[in-house]
Amino acid sequence: MINLAVVGLGKFGRRHVDTAIASGRFRVVRAVVRTIGPAREYAAARDIRLSTDLAEALEDPRVDAVSLVTPHRLHVPQVIQAAEAGKHVLAEKPLSVYLDEVDALVAMANEKKLKLRVGLMERFRPMFLKI
Repeated sequence: MINLAVVGLGKFGRRHVDTAIASGRFRVVRAVVRTIGPAREYAAARDIRLSTDLAEALEDPRVDAVSLVTPHRLHVPQVIQAAEAGKHVLAEKPLSVYLDEVDALVAMANEKKLKLRVGLMERFRPMFLKI
């Protein structure tokens, strides 16, 4: 079982949580949000500890990996922060809009022997399949 922290509990963040739980391979133990109020009931129903501080979640020894469901402009610093904490990362697309940043993140993950993946949750939608 992989213990997961999900960063961002909007529509897609909640989809990450529900999909992870349904897979039977993950236990979502933490979630990081900007404001706790709107996510409180959702997180309580799933026994997920909420915080507004990514560093706090990354310091939790129970967390093995993080799922970043945040605006793409935040991905690079969040991936760096997670990798420095020794956590595997799944980030929603795009990882970055700059190839040199992506290359640097991949190199960092490889150096630290961490998994870094980019998610495209809607890859089976007809318009994406056509592309």
